[in-house]
Amino acid sequence: MEYYNRSGGIIRRWLISHVLDHSAAVVVLTEEWRRRVASITKNANIMTIANAVDANELFEVSRTHVADPVILFLGRLDKDKGIYELVEATMGVCREFPKAVVRFGGVGRSKESNDMLRKLESLIESRF
Repeated sequence: MEYYNRSGGIIRRWLISHVLDHSAAVVVLTEEWRRRVASITKNANIMTIANAVDANELFEVSRTHVADPVILFLGRLDKDKGIYELVEATMGVCREFPKAVVRFGGVGRSKESNDMLRKLESLIESRF
């Protein structure tokens, strides 16, 4: 919310809301975040999934309902936040859904970011 509120103007805030409004689902980690995100989007499909939850128990992805899915991650690209595990998980999704598109966006710790991004690129290239 801090980023949204100081994002540099009405156009950027509109773009953020627009992406959220047109997403199939928005996943947040806490009920507090669900309330915050709900305040800037018309999208009613905001799901709270806390860390360390088996998502398969909460919902099932059906091949019949997915046409070229897009997976978007926006957040801190940081080893401590599980970015390597996230890359591994999305590779599994891409094996199940070969037309899936995965996008990562965010910032990392400035000194470590370049090394980490090179490692992530190597990891991805070695698997595909």
